[in-house]
Amino acid sequence: MEEVRNPPVLRLSLDDMVQAGVNPVSAREHRVVNGCTGVPVGAWVGVDAADQTPVPGDMYLIFRGCQHQVRYLWPEGSGYRLGRAPRDPTLWADGADVAVLGRVFWVGYVRQIPVKTTLAHVETGS
Repeated sequence: MEEVRNPPVLRLSLDDMVQAGVNPVSAREHRVVNGCTGVPVGAWVGVDAADQTPVPGDMYLIFRGCQHQVRYLWPEGSGYRLGRAPRDPTLWADGADVAVLGRVFWVGYVRQIPVKTTLAHVETGS
């Protein structure tokens, strides 16, 4: 089961959200299970649910194929080009098969540190 928080528990100030052009009332938080470049699985994304009209090449949370996905979108005809990376629209999807849930305005995750680095740090005491 995917987690969606409403209201969100984003660690951003209201000023930061407003500066990003997001009305805090429309902010949602979503745990990523199908990510893209720069958004690993397990990350949390802040989504502006009021911003559902894609700007070409921007990142959005979508619902497609029975799952939530974070993708870059390019509107095209009656559908969208979808990409996992900026400037990489690799797949076309009919607009009827894609629900745009909102623009991603924030990404947060804990970067995994390789075990060797962690052990060396502990052994040297530095």
